[in-house]
Amino acid sequence: MHQFNPNETFEVAEHLVTREGEGNRRSAVSRAYYAVFLLARDLAEIEDRSADVHQRTLRHYLSLGEKQIAKDLRFLRDCRNEADYSTRRLFTRRERDEAMRRSRHVRAALQVLAGRLDYWQATPCR
Repeated sequence: MHQFNPNETFEVAEHLVTREGEGNRRSAVSRAYYAVFLLARDLAEIEDRSADVHQRTLRHYLSLGEKQIAKDLRFLRDCRNEADYSTRRLFTRRERDEAMRRSRHVRAALQVLAGRLDYWQATPCR
């Protein structure tokens, strides 16, 4: 069975960064957040689809001691909410760039964590 890869959504965000305009800045932030959120949720094996799933995902990474991942996910969700819902102000390039920087960091940190988890699951108990 074919599954959707959230990295495709991240590629869309990266493409939007190359484009000018308010809508592109906001959409890049929104897509970047959802890409790393979905990667984080899936790595945590959280099947929840409720509104609380974002907080549940954050708590999971805090419980693993991955405070920076959790902190960046919280920051990115706040940015995504601003980008998607705050229509009475402009979303700056600086805000977009910071969100993209942090989303790249989360994405890389999740890849490292996934590798560590695979290692520990494959290592026989002694």
